[in-house]
Amino acid sequence: MSSISRAAAWVGGAAFLVLCFYITIDVLGRRYGGPYSGVTDEISGYVLAIGGTLGLAHAMRVGAHVRIDLLLPRFSPAVRYFLNLTNAATIAFFAILLTWYGWASTLYSFEIDARSITVLRTPLIIPQGLMAVSFTLLALQSVAVAMEGVLKVRALGRAAWADAVSEPDSEEIHGV
Repeated sequence: MSSISRAAAWVGGAAFLVLCFYITIDVLGRRYGGPYSGVTDEISGYVLAIGGTLGLAHAMRVGAHVRIDLLLPRFSPAVRYFLNLTNAATIAFFAILLTWYGWASTLYSFEIDARSITVLRTPLIIPQGLMAVSFTLLALQSVAVAMEGVLKVRALGRAAWADAVSEPDSEEIHGV
């Protein structure tokens, strides 16, 4: 799962890079009378939404989500581990909801042949489907991270909650 999420993050990053070149060419074309698509805003919106969600699963795996740790360092390693594990489980639950509703929205758009109300008339199943795939990757990755934490606690037994968890182990479950 880790290699899939890493590949998805690379695809999302590459999409941003291609979008930069596309916007640059489109702006220069409009300014100097060259080729101009007129749909830069629509394409940019799709790429930003899809590229951004493609990186979520990898960010979950490596702990790159933004979080504010004001009180966390003041707790014992066992309490930090518990809070990080709870955080991972909460993200997994939220990601499963996003996945469920993302696929429901995609299927509904397919049933009614929904299209954007722009010049391109893009079938909405394309961006919605790609975002649903991204949310699915996030759900699978976050469930895997949460399960790894639970399995580690089961392996350590009571020692996991009795401050016997060492400092580095308490931070292995990453949160947002």
